[in-house]
Amino acid sequence: MYFFVWRWSQLRDLAEALGKFLIGYFIYRSGYLLNISGSISLIKKVFRIALVIAMLYLVKKVIIEIIGVKYEGNVFTLIDYELSNIGILSLSLVYCTSVIQIYYRRNNLKIFKGLASVGMMSLTNYLSHTFFYSIFFYGFGLSMLGQMHMQWVIPLAVIIFTIQIFISTFWMKRFQFGPAEWLWRMLSYKKYIPIKK
Repeated sequence: MYFFVWRWSQLRDLAEALGKFLIGYFIYRSGYLLNISGSISLIKKVFRIALVIAMLYLVKKVIIEIIGVKYEGNVFTLIDYELSNIGILSLSLVYCTSVIQIYYRRNNLKIFKGLASVGMMSLTNYLSHTFFYSIFFYGFGLSMLGQMHMQWVIPLAVIIFTIQIFISTFWMKRFQFGPAEWLWRMLSYKKYIPIKK
């Protein structure tokens, strides 16, 4: 039974991740981000709505986890799970739309050059931080899942992402593609493609 539940949770997580990728793909294909000045009013509206939902989610987290409100029953667990998913997605939208608005106002900031390098190596960066977090949090590594307090999670993510910015900038000055992007491209075109600039 435990094996079945574990497998089901893995499939559910995979489906959620795929859904988020598809949302990102839809946003990209819609062209909203290619013409920020034409989409800025919509971006601001999304930011405001997502901020309200994210704040409600954070208040719920404080009440349940810090104050210690507890509830029992499968229905409440399912509702909490779904509300958490909506809250986390809203929080992600707040982060994304905040960065877009800063870029719209100050696109000459140096940080955006670093972010461009991270974007050009998005598959490599995704795989590398997934590998790091898997080793850090799960049982086959340091087993920190459930051990690390939430107040340390964001600083850890900021540190890891900052390291990725520096590595990506260093790499993209010397090569045309990230390592994973290079392999993916060669597999797609079925031929050797030079990686050096």
